[in-house]
Amino acid sequence: MNPSNLIEKIKNHENIKKLNLFMSICKVNVNIYIKFISFTERNNGCMM
Repeated sequence: MNPSNLIEKIKNHENIKKLNLFMSICKVNVNIYIKFISFTERNNGCMM
């Protein structure tokens, strides 16, 4: 595995962790999240 592949994997892992954190904070399950992506984008994510 070359270093750039490793960096991409690490970045993807960080993004997945952030997405999981976002969904757990917002109490949104994956199906609902997918249905409301455009809604949450218009509202800049959930109001915390």
